[in-house]
Amino acid sequence: MEIEEGKFLAIEGKGAPAGDEFQTKLGALYSLAYGAKILMKKEGKDFSVVKLEGLWWVDSDKPYIKIPREEWRWKLLIRQPKFVTSEIVEEAKQEVINIKKKKIDLVNEVKFEKIKEEKCI
Repeated sequence: MEIEEGKFLAIEGKGAPAGDEFQTKLGALYSLAYGAKILMKKEGKDFSVVKLEGLWWVDSDKPYIKIPREEWRWKLLIRQPKFVTSEIVEEAKQEVINIKKKKIDLVNEVKFEKIKEEKCI
């Protein structure tokens, strides 16, 4: 089965899922996702913020279960509808920055990416 290219908000980090970096970056990611949703709703294009997706890896040839969680690397993703553009995301970043001054750097770490999946089962 082929899955079409998707648009995502994405942020990368390193460490355990319960760690501070994971939690703060997750908060920044969701803040931006809801910021984009609010902007689009004002334009009459409301949508639901979908479930979080994640990609995980380790910088080692060892099996991941042999690597401490603090060394795990990850990319957190929230898929966006086709009508959300990079311009909308940048506008949403500014809105979030104006509201949540403490998360300025983290919100700026969130990228708008297009990802093409390979064949899936």
